Amino acid sequence: MLTVSQLSKSFAGRALFDDVSLQVRKCYSHRPTAGTGSNWTAHRAVATELHATHLPTEQRASRTALRQTHLGTMEDRPMSLAGELGLVYLVSEILLTFTRRSRSKTGTKQDRSTLGIIWLVIAVSVTAGVLVAQNLPAAALPHARMFANVGVVLVVAGLTVRWWAIIVLGRFFTVDVTIEKDHELVERGPFRIVRHPSYTGVLLAFMGLALSLGNWPALLVILIPIGAAFVHRMNVEEDALSRALGPRYSEYMKRTKRLLPFVY
Repeated sequence: MLTVSQLSKSFAGRALFDDVSLQVRKCYSHRPTAGTGSNWTAHRAVATELHATHLPTEQRASRTALRQTHLGTMEDRPMSLAGELGLVYLVSEILLTFTRRSRSKTGTKQDRSTLGIIWLVIAVSVTAGVLVAQNLPAAALPHARMFANVGVVLVVAGLTVRWWAIIVLGRFFTVDVTIEKDHELVERGPFRIVRHPSYTGVLLAFMGLALSLGNWPALLVILIPIGAAFVHRMNVEEDALSRALGPRYSEYMKRTKRLLPFVY
């Protein structure tokens, strides 16, 4: 039960709040006449500040909570964004796994378990990267929102490049390394520039995912193991294609880089 003192304080606080609210409404309702515009603006600013200052504590807290809920915080938003980008990549790769896995009766599989290795490394690296980002907040990248936006652009660009390469390769693209009897050397589209554009796209997407976490150790934890796994995959693939296509593929390797034009 409220005491007399508590009731008096409650009513006094309510009266003050009502008075300030009335002043604010008056200030907002009056339009400036000629020559008084600056004064009206100043009074309006002061009234707004008074209104905010004299709001009950619980009302100010609820407004702050509402703003944080709507906008998100810099601590949890990168995690949420990383999850969304990871889900987009996962759906894309699951679609490829079911639709572009080799079922050829004439082709020779030469995957050497690289597909399983890649999936294992991706799962471990991304999980470790997320844990690192959560537990090492002191290593957060500056301008986290900017890096998150760059990450989104890289994921979209990476998946676009990957699917472009897959479409150009047509029936010769499989998620597991398989050499067909009538295998051809494709030099159209992105293959004119690099030998493994689909892997360029994958690595761009993972760079974007890592940047969205906004943490530089997490960036390294994700990119180094995944990059190493794809280098191993490229070694296996190029060895198989060199044996199948002979000098033509050797000449193609001399003219092109693996992932980045003029670099690697």
